[in-house]
Amino acid sequence: MTSFGDPAQWSCSVPALLLEAPNRPVSIDVGINRSAAHVLIEAAHNRRLPTFTALTPAHTRYLAAGLRRPRPTITLPALGRGLALRWLSVRPDTVAGDIRLTVEGSRTPLGRWRIDADRIAEFAAMLAKASSLLTRPDSPCERPPAEASAVAGTGFGELR
Repeated sequence: MTSFGDPAQWSCSVPALLLEAPNRPVSIDVGINRSAAHVLIEAAHNRRLPTFTALTPAHTRYLAAGLRRPRPTITLPALGRGLALRWLSVRPDTVAGDIRLTVEGSRTPLGRWRIDADRIAEFAAMLAKASSLLTRPDSPCERPPAEASAVAGTGFGELR
């Protein structure tokens, strides 16, 4: 990951297609921030910095489970650079079988990517692994979804 390096150097990537003119193959990286207990997702762009989002372990587990079985669009609160509020959406394309990942800022979309159907299970496994690295039973990082509540309704509790 270029935005944030985990001291343990754990990260994985999955190929994706950036959906902006012109469409081009890129990678979506998944990593972790152990000190803040966030799963990090970084997606490449054509001519600017990658789009960076941070999810709680509980939201990451929910997303991974949603990728394993078809369900409607999943939209989750996330954090961006400088703790900016972002929204991460994953929408299945029932015809093609792939998924569309969209990251939105407070006013505009920041990027859209397509992950092919044959890579969805790999992406879900990467998210599950990242979450599990942060949520060992003895880890102080774990925050149950019910408690991850109230910063302006974002789903984030206290950020470390």
